[in-house]
Amino acid sequence: MQISNILRIALFETRRSHGRLAFSVFAIAIGVGAVTAVRTAVLSLDRSVARQARSIMGADLVLQSNQPLESGAGLEMRRELEQTGAKSAGLTEFYSMLIQGDANAGQSDLVRVRGVESPYPFYGRIPTNPPGGWEQLTRNEGPGPPPILVDPALREVFELTAGSQVRLGNTRYIVIGEIVKEPGSPAAGMGMAPMVYVPRNSLPGTGLMQTGSRIRHQVFFAVPENFALEEWKQSHFEAATENYITIQTYREAADNVQRFLLRLSHFLTMSGLITLLLSGLGIGSALHVFLKDKLDHAAVLRSLGARPRDVLWIYGALALVLGMIGSAIGLIPGIGLPFALSQITESPVVRDLLPIRLELEFSLRACLEGVFSGTLATLVFTLIPVLRIRNVSPMRVLRHDFEEGDLGSASRPGTGWRARLRGLPDTADLIIYLIAGSAMAAFLILLTATQTESIEIGLWFTLSILGAVVALIILARAARWMVRLCLPYVGSYRARQGLANLYRPGNQTTAVMVSIGMGVLLLTTIYILRSSIQAAIAVEDREDLPNMFIVNIQPEERTAVAERISQAGGTDAEFAPMISARVESINGRPVDRQDVERDAVQQTWNDRVRTREYFVSYRDHLIDSEELVEGDFWTERPSEQELSVDEQWAEMMEVETGDMVRLNVQGLPLDARVTSLRRIRWVAMRPNAILLLSPGLIESAPGMIVVSFRHPGDEADQARFRYALARDFPAVTVIAVGEAVASARLIMSRISLVIEFLAFLTLINGLIILVGSIAAGRFARLREAMLLKVLGANRRDLRNILGVEYAALAFLGALAGWILGELINRPLLQTLFATEVVVPYAIVLALVVGVVVLNTLLGLFVSRDVSRARPMDILREE
Repeated sequence: MQISNILRIALFETRRSHGRLAFSVFAIAIGVGAVTAVRTAVLSLDRSVARQARSIMGADLVLQSNQPLESGAGLEMRRELEQTGAKSAGLTEFYSMLIQGDANAGQSDLVRVRGVESPYPFYGRIPTNPPGGWEQLTRNEGPGPPPILVDPALREVFELTAGSQVRLGNTRYIVIGEIVKEPGSPAAGMGMAPMVYVPRNSLPGTGLMQTGSRIRHQVFFAVPENFALEEWKQSHFEAATENYITIQTYREAADNVQRFLLRLSHFLTMSGLITLLLSGLGIGSALHVFLKDKLDHAAVLRSLGARPRDVLWIYGALALVLGMIGSAIGLIPGIGLPFALSQITESPVVRDLLPIRLELEFSLRACLEGVFSGTLATLVFTLIPVLRIRNVSPMRVLRHDFEEGDLGSASRPGTGWRARLRGLPDTADLIIYLIAGSAMAAFLILLTATQTESIEIGLWFTLSILGAVVALIILARAARWMVRLCLPYVGSYRARQGLANLYRPGNQTTAVMVSIGMGVLLLTTIYILRSSIQAAIAVEDREDLPNMFIVNIQPEERTAVAERISQAGGTDAEFAPMISARVESINGRPVDRQDVERDAVQQTWNDRVRTREYFVSYRDHLIDSEELVEGDFWTERPSEQELSVDEQWAEMMEVETGDMVRLNVQGLPLDARVTSLRRIRWVAMRPNAILLLSPGLIESAPGMIVVSFRHPGDEADQARFRYALARDFPAVTVIAVGEAVASARLIMSRISLVIEFLAFLTLINGLIILVGSIAAGRFARLREAMLLKVLGANRRDLRNILGVEYAALAFLGALAGWILGELINRPLLQTLFATEVVVPYAIVLALVVGVVVLNTLLGLFVSRDVSRARPMDILREE
């Protein structure tokens, strides 16, 4: 059959069905709109990072280490680069307390100190107010106090002006201005404290550069234009890793932020794909009902000589055209939505959080991917009804009872076991289901892997989605069975009629429940995750957890600091020595670092545990944030050095009890035998350590002390305590947990807004599928309405019956999503976050009620002509 004839017949089949097919088109349009919007934002983000990468880092290449880079492998690499003509500049970074005021009264705050030297940055700029402050800082001329540039937040808190004096450790600095936070510059980025810049050569006089302190040493390079940057990194990566030096190029600038944005983009991409999948489910369901009404037409085509493949091409072409039209319509909101929300990315909150300026741009690639994804989703999800209608028999023209099966099923009525198990798929149907299922799985893997650039994520996402959909289908079938079982006990005739519609022929119960359930599942997941994490970190409202940390305490200061804590009424103080160390070998085998991901943005936690430096601790007891899960914990002082490790770390490093681990403690080897595994509750805000040693040889290693405790006072009392401690112990750093929690909440709330929007979009798509199913089953509803009117029913009766049906449908779908959300999140939270599950039942209940009310009103509105149907209308339509 010629293509022109196929298209002409396919177009002819849409007569008097434009309304029901329009809802299919809208369903695909929403899915394509979600995918296109997400891809436009993600691709714009990628382009923004690529364009501003050099400015974000301020250089082409950086060497980083927790040890000075003026000797050993670091010095060799620096000299090698400088011999090629590269320019270099050093930078030292650490956290400390900034103090302002006299000896008796003043203020202090935790700051992120960056000691810089000229000519950093090589690219971009660090704007200051007043202008010229950066040049004055890097010159550091004059006999007076060295200059300092402060974050605007510090200026507001301390009421600083040009000429004000502040103190870092033992050194007084004079404020010459403030940093203007500008995305795309080295001054921008996420951090747990405001940033200050000082001359690097002024840091030795502060007394803060002590052994055991957490300090990051960096050397930035601007290389010649023709220098093979990536090749140099690859050739030196192993040597750098062995010496615990990190090499990053400008493409890996702000790797922590990029890693966070990458994970976020993956989540948003998968949320958009879920919406698209529900769109495919909606159009597949609608076309299934549509083709059931076209069985006679297909039988006529077969009787006129059309072959099964001709029927397949005709209705396949119809599905293809619907998918292309819906995809084209979906491009409009998909392209426009990111730009409509662009003012969010320009808000001060987002600008402070991101080190880049997000510049949204039109993306032809996103448009093509959206059209391709929508069209392919349509073809995949309409494969089952299209494949089944091709087998319709020409005998149907003469005898409608020749085939009792759905669409083109070959099943016939009988008296055997197949008749008793009517609806059980036969061999032909099983083959069709197998083909369609394989096509759907391949489609999901291909689409997800293409958009996330990860086959592993594609496989995980496909299995997760198929598992969720299968679970929702099972719950939908179980709900239909329960309704049928309980129907005789329902007293109201109207309620019985409405509930019976859930399992009558032509119903779309499963499709609607899956779509609504998926939307509620996503929203429930978001609300449970957010509530549980917020409850876990809400330390200011929990009297059993610390609200303050003091770090970088020197051993000789421990007694004095403990007295200060006691005088302030501090309780539950837990002191923990912290010593920097590296893991060199396990049972004599060096730690395998050969297959570590070399791109810092793509690195996983498993990569980082094999290359990082650890702060190990030692003590003779467990604290309340730890639980022994395997082995025996030592008592007092064992004869040999023993080691207790975190169970997740042991799993990643393939360590078991009895293994011998060699640590490199500041250049000296220390062997320790693993005697126990611990489960650590990190959210308990204790000075926990992944690697915990028994008292022994480790006690002679230089390090620092960390203490956690609960301060009983209010914010003002805590501020006075922090100031007095920082004034009298210049090297210590005081961290108020409440402030860190507030920052985490702010970030989480911004992310939740985007995720909630996509989840609501998924839920809206479920409503569209509901509308489509109502429109698709309109003729069957009109028939029922006519029969009920013959029996004496009025319009109110019909509206009540339909209302019960739509309310029950929405309630069952929302309930299924709620149940599945709790079943998924309870083990997820306990495994990943080691915290208790907090379900915001009031919010979830309001969500369920809202879904039920909205679905019911929408269903009654769409089917309003059913209640007005007259028997003569049906007779004329026949």
